[in-house]
Amino acid sequence: MNKVAKIILGVTGLGIVSLTGLYAYKLMKDPYDDEYMEKLKLIVEFREIYKLKDSLNSWSIFVDIPDEVEEDKWDRQEIMPQIQFYENRKMYTMNVNGSDVRLLFTREEIGGLPEIKGFSFPVRSPDGRYVATTIQPKTFNYSCVIYDLKTRQSKVMVNGRCINYDWDENSKGVYFVGGKSWNEPFYFNVQSGLLKPLKPHADDLVGLSYSQNLYGGMRTPDGTKLIRFVKDDLLENNQDIKKEVLFELPSMSYIGTQDYFPKDCINGVRVSVNKKFFTCIGNGKNHYSFDNPKKVISNNSEDLIIMADKWLNLDEGIIRRLKTPGDITPLETIDYLYFDNRTKSRINKYSIYFPEGIIDTDLSEYFPPMPSHEAYDNALNILVNKDVK
Repeated sequence: MNKVAKIILGVTGLGIVSLTGLYAYKLMKDPYDDEYMEKLKLIVEFREIYKLKDSLNSWSIFVDIPDEVEEDKWDRQEIMPQIQFYENRKMYTMNVNGSDVRLLFTREEIGGLPEIKGFSFPVRSPDGRYVATTIQPKTFNYSCVIYDLKTRQSKVMVNGRCINYDWDENSKGVYFVGGKSWNEPFYFNVQSGLLKPLKPHADDLVGLSYSQNLYGGMRTPDGTKLIRFVKDDLLENNQDIKKEVLFELPSMSYIGTQDYFPKDCINGVRVSVNKKFFTCIGNGKNHYSFDNPKKVISNNSEDLIIMADKWLNLDEGIIRRLKTPGDITPLETIDYLYFDNRTKSRINKYSIYFPEGIIDTDLSEYFPPMPSHEAYDNALNILVNKDVK
């Protein structure tokens, strides 16, 4: 094996720190300890010796999954954001720094394989009690379910595949898009157990058909309106038609058509974890704010935003940290990767959950700091002089 290949394995296989308890880097007297410097040397060697800059600027976090894992209490006071991940036919939750792994449910309890990819992933209610997710009871057979962590029971909301789970702030119900067509908006009331298709009283919407010409759906961040998208073929044949149609909630009274999102959002949008920002699906290098949906606020990546200009959640199971004006560091990004400590395999099927009260938490305090110029130069100096007697 050549040396570059060994370095690649080292960068993805060396844990920066043992994360078996609450560990906040901001509380450390010396954040650049020996383990940190060993990891940093691998990145510096990759960048400076082999001139492969910005490749594998990653920190590996090894996660200990107990044989007998404790069930997560739905009303437990979480101390930091959670990573919900699927391993060993079980859905777990852990602190975002990789500590305190707990069981959410097993594949058998929920009735199938939870889907965790793209736009379909488990979404926990703000109060922590319920998890809404799409499952596969059998191959190519989908159901949209609610799992109650208090009663340890699941309920099928609708058959089919569902996305865009969006909980009420009071956790009384969840909005989503899916069903047999994978494309219709619904609201499920967890208290009554009733499913309500979201449709206006009349199909004709001043020249548009609700059932034939629209697709998808999402709530505005204030929860007062539902936005649906006009199908591409209709837009291609009529340049005068606006891209989105708005309805009042919960009445579904027709408001009108509007170019609510930028023109790049022809295929819909991906909304940030805190519901303040979005990117355009398929053309999402620009970040926008719901406060001013047409104005570009940054340009970084088309992946899901955790916190604009600071943190991204990449589909490959990577949390990416971006350099900010306050970071004095030679690196532009660092990627954090989770590994099962027993098997050393990547944990790449997960979703992020921010409990009530910490939705705008900056993740910086739970991860290693960006390396300072001094730490970076010290690592380079060790590498350059390592063979000098």
